[in-house]
Amino acid sequence: MGNNPRIIIYKLNAAVILAAVFFFFVSCSVYSQKIKEPVFYYNNKIYQFTDKQNIKELFSVSNGTRNRAISVVPGGFVIWDKTQSKLKLYNSNGKIVSQKKFASGQVWINKNLLFCNDFIYTPDSGFEYSAWSFKTNIFFHSLSLKKIWSIKLDCFNSDILFEENGIIILAGKEKENPENDVYVIDAKNPQGKPVKIFSYPKNGDFTRLVHCNDKLVLFNSHKDKSSAPFTLYDADFSSILNSKQKINFTKHTLELPDSVSASCMYGFGFSFDGDLVLPFASGFENTAPISLLSFSNQNDSWVFKNEVQNCGGCYVYLGYDIVNNGVWYLAHDVSSDSKIYGSAFYDGNSVLINTLQ
Repeated sequence: MGNNPRIIIYKLNAAVILAAVFFFFVSCSVYSQKIKEPVFYYNNKIYQFTDKQNIKELFSVSNGTRNRAISVVPGGFVIWDKTQSKLKLYNSNGKIVSQKKFASGQVWINKNLLFCNDFIYTPDSGFEYSAWSFKTNIFFHSLSLKKIWSIKLDCFNSDILFEENGIIILAGKEKENPENDVYVIDAKNPQGKPVKIFSYPKNGDFTRLVHCNDKLVLFNSHKDKSSAPFTLYDADFSSILNSKQKINFTKHTLELPDSVSASCMYGFGFSFDGDLVLPFASGFENTAPISLLSFSNQNDSWVFKNEVQNCGGCYVYLGYDIVNNGVWYLAHDVSSDSKIYGSAFYDGNSVLINTLQ
């Protein structure tokens, strides 16, 4: 007695469906694989760190790419292209699978939050700052954007810090006001407009921000390597998050041992193993090397702990490496030689720098 053709068809259909389901879940698994961070941009390419001394080229991108406008998402990357005025979704192989028109002057991206400044200054009102959220799905080649809010703000920004739950700390200055200003923003809240929490005198410098333990630290990166006070300000971070008005910051003057040669703070800083790590120019000349000095907080005072010399300058902080217990940054000294960049790894006692070609 022969097989029933109808049963055979049912079996074939079931096999096809099972194969399709299996392929779907395998594909979803591949597309949702976590990409190792941090990644960074240099010279039209995206790179990834493989260990303390080596990097790997991932794929090519436009020269309109900016380091703080890159986000790793499940199965790929979201990258803003300033030259083409587009927000692009790349898969892990570097193929653009979706893109949206997005014109702006400056963009910063953290996870699924995008913050931007149109960089078109209007007298008496300033720039238009706005916050956006985005969603991605690599498998379905989907990238969607949603504006949360926008506001005019007279702020020539000097640094920005992303915190948990959409909190942003913004530093800069008003055009006509000779002070450095600091704002806190609840960026994911449609009503979360910038609140100015602190202002202090500006003197040829730019405010840099560091979240170190339970403190928000402000320090001044000088415009050049000439002499400048070793001054910083700090406040308890818990007092900042829900602030609706100006709060009190404590002023500190850092004391260095005689063995350390320094003219001013110069570049960006970061936190490492509970210590505050700040960049210092070791002399007054443009070619003077930059050292990273660490400070521990003892009884609400910042006490010198260690110096690591010839660090190349912290140009862009890239992230913490939990496996190797260190910090990655893009090394570059804008005053000594603008053509030299390096990928750098700091572990508290030394810095490994590989020159980028």
